[in-house]
Formats: sequence, structure tokens, C-alpha cells
Amino acid sequence: SVCGGDPTAPVALPHSLPATMPLALLPILTAIAAIATSLLAAAAAHAARTRYALRALPLARAPHSWLLGHVPAVSGEDYHDVLVEWAREMTGGAGDFAIATPLGGRGLVAAAPSTVDAALGSRCRGSGAPPPLPKYEHAFRQVEALWPGGAASLFTARAHDARAWKLVRGALAPALTSAAARAAVSDAAAAAAEMAADVAASVAASPSASAPFDARAAGLRLALASVSASLLGVPVSAALSKPPPAPIATLPCALAHIQCCMNNPVALLSMSHRARTGRAAAALYRAAVAAAVSSLDPPPGSAGAALLALKLPPAQLAAEVGTLIMAGFEPIANALAFALCEAAASPEVGGALVAELAAAGLMPPPDGSPPRPPTAADLPKLPYTAAVVKEALRLHPVVPATPRAAPRG
Repeated sequence: SVCGGDPTAPVALPHSLPATMPLALLPILTAIAAIATSLLAAAAAHAARTRYALRALPLARAPHSWLLGHVPAVSGEDYHDVLVEWAREMTGGAGDFAIATPLGGRGLVAAAPSTVDAALGSRCRGSGAPPPLPKYEHAFRQVEALWPGGAASLFTARAHDARAWKLVRGALAPALTSAAARAAVSDAAAAAAEMAADVAASVAASPSASAPFDARAAGLRLALASVSASLLGVPVSAALSKPPPAPIATLPCALAHIQCCMNNPVALLSMSHRARTGRAAAALYRAAVAAAVSSLDPPPGSAGAALLALKLPPAQLAAEVGTLIMAGFEPIANALAFALCEAAASPEVGGALVAELAAAGLMPPPDGSPPRPPTAADLPKLPYTAAVVKEALRLHPVVPATPRAAPRG
């Protein structure tokens, strides 16, 4: 009708392809179709082999969809709690289960320590032992996005035989010993004393028994003050300043967003309020790391001094320092918060803690003067306090997952 013809008239179709169509097009299309069919068949066979290999494992009894599997369940901020709860539900003592991911893939989550050791290769270096599983690149790329320049760090480096990885590992080893940890007790004690003074002032201003106490915020401030003093050379008073330093406000939110992106790649494209907030927090933390590196003044013998002596490129130095801040203060802060909450929920536990601290001379004296700050020498005298921390870690694992890539077969 556009050409002026009758739109109702029958159209005569040619009995053969037009002579203008290249004769080479038919074999090209045939080859493309054959390749596509082969790839689809290989993918289907691989999915079938994976399902067959996992047939004997107990599956997680969490609700899941046929397309997204368990991704909705493990994409929220309570991802760690979900995994721990699934592990507790396992029966038969195996402690292993499979979770589904999009497009027919499978991720194996191992809860039994022996299975984890075997998979990671940490205790299987004998003859014929399988190599350790490589790190899951998609997951660790999300962490690297936190650092200026996106460089790989000691934690995220996928090629463990790389020269830079061995160099950093060797330099940090002396600074991450138990002796170095005992040397940092004084920094932690100073931070705790300043935090206790803040809490006492808050109680004096609002003596009501229902006055709220944010254990997580307290744990974050305490841990960051200790890490900043021992790693960056920042005075404890500066790390405890109000408003709180940027990492306290930004890193937890940024890590929650990264965890979501690790489990659900589609989250990278999300424009939800939570995703936008997470991306903004990651940018703020990146800026905070860059600022910390530019003014790095670590104490002698610290991990920061060891890194500075390596004269790493700026992006690499930022990645290493950012990793140590992340690994050093948020897991510790969460452990402190869980221990405080569990002890506060049990009057018997709280009373036993107070009794042990009093026996060690670490409670305020009757005249109301400040208590003596603890030292490394006091730690062996506090077995019950150590047991409370260990039980809190058992109930609330603060780092329960290490993503690895499972090879075919």
C-alpha cells in the first residue's frame, strides 16, 4: 500500500532465494547454528553432571524460586545469619549443603570444618592432594572496588604466587603475631577508658534504666580507635572524636552492599534506595582510605610501618591499608557488640564477669576513682572473660564465609 498497490491483493512469493543473496551465507548460518547447539548441549550436560554430583547432599530447606534459587535469601544484609541458620538445620552430621544460583548453577556451602579444610587445601598438602580452590573472582572484584584504583590486596589477590602478594605477606607477618597483639593492648585499653567515660556521662545525664546503649556503635568506635592507633598512628582521642570518623559511618553500609553484589550480580545494576546508599557509602569509604594513606604515620614495628617500608605504588598501598582497616575493625567490633549483648542478656554471666574483673583488680575501687587499665599481663587472669568472647563468636560468627570457585567436576 505504501508503493501505491492494492493492500488486499495476493502477494506472489518466489519459489527460490533471490539471486542476490550470497551463496556463502547458508554455510555460515549452518555453522553458527551448529556451534550454538553444541554450546547449549555442553551447558545442559554440565548442569546435569553438577546435579548428579550433588544428589546425595542435603539441600538447604529455605524457600527458593525456580529461576533465582536462593539468591533472594542470601542477598540481604542478614546473609551471614541465613547461612548460619541453614548450617544449624543440617542433619546427619555431614554439615554440607548446596544452594542454587541463577541459570542452573550451584554453590556448595560447607559447614563442617574438615570439609572446609579439604576444599581450601589448608591441611591437604600431601602426595596426591587436590590443589586449593581458587578465589571467586566476581566476589573479590566487589571488595577491590572499595580501594582507590581498585587494586588487589593481600586479601583479594587471586594469584597467590605473584611477587607482590608474597612481598606484602612477608612484610606483615612480624606485625601480626601474638607479641604484636599484646603490644596493642595499651591502645585498646586507652580507647576503652575513653569510651567508658562517655558511657558514664550518658548515664549521668539520663539515669533512667531504659536509656539506650548502642553496643554495635560502641564496638565500632573501640575497634577503630585501636586499629587506627596501631596501624595508622592516629591518636586514640582523634579516632573517638564526635562526630565519628568516616569509616564508622560508611564501611558497614558499604560492606552490606558488596555482600549483596557478591551473591546477586544483578544488584550491581539496581537503582533501589539501598543500592544507591551502598554505592555512596563505598565512595565515601574509598575517600577515607585515600585520606588515611596520604597522612600515614604508623608507629615503629606496626603493620602500617611494614607496608610503608615496601614503598608500594599509591593504589597498592591504599588497597593494603584499606584491607587492614576493614579486616581489623569491623569483625572485632561485631565480636565486641555480640559479647556485650549476650552478657547483658544474662545476669549470671554479667555477674561472673564483674567478679572476675574485680578479682584481677580491674574494677573501680570503693573511693570512686577510675579503675586500673588492663595490661597484657592481665589477660591470663581472665579465663571467664575469654570464654564469654569465644562463646559469642561461636553463636555469632563474624566472618563465616570465604567464597571460592569450584572447578568442573
